[in-house]
Amino acid sequence: DDIILSPDAIKVLAYGIHVKKSRPRIVGVGLGGWSGENLINAHPDTFDVRYSAFFPSMAYAFNVSFWNEIKASKFLSIPNNDWSESLGLIINKLMKPRPLFILPTLGRMWHVGKAGLGLRGDGSMRRHIQIDAHWLKSPRLINLETASVNIGIRDIFGFLCKESELRNFFTMRCLCPHSYRRFPPNRRFEIVCHQINDQIRDPCLKKLPFLYRDDSEWS
Repeated sequence: DDIILSPDAIKVLAYGIHVKKSRPRIVGVGLGGWSGENLINAHPDTFDVRYSAFFPSMAYAFNVSFWNEIKASKFLSIPNNDWSESLGLIINKLMKPRPLFILPTLGRMWHVGKAGLGLRGDGSMRRHIQIDAHWLKSPRLINLETASVNIGIRDIFGFLCKESELRNFFTMRCLCPHSYRRFPPNRRFEIVCHQINDQIRDPCLKKLPFLYRDDSEWS
């Protein structure tokens, strides 16, 4: 009740579900990072398959078999006031192999609510609200003919490293070395480009290929 979705959100969700069907380890589809944040190398056509410490807490989809896993997990008994963390803790520990999620690199949900339960579970925490939806930084929305999934299994922010190199983030190993420093909280609604390595170069809005603006998509 306090999020606004992008005009192409249904298309983005449908593409994520399409990919999920062919990759058994993917258990859920989201429309953005924490509170709808971008991942690194944000682009309207690209998606990351990633590890996560949390279950996506807003604008997500999963199937009935995963719902049965949730019911059987008794995650509400976990002494944590944030349900997405509690569920994330359960599925990361109980599901083998470790579950994955697919998200667009360009967030498609705009969280406009200042108040939330937060880590204390009492609604006392307040968050900064973005003035504009962050997908407006893109000249256009998704083109399903050129949509693709970036190479490899990514960490929680979209960086790529070996699974053995992952560090803890909220008690779960889902963060590549130096990722938090390279992609700090105050930049996660911006377009931040990072070259993954010499062989892998994700598309990114600030770099080639240049995208022409299509104003018809915003009407």
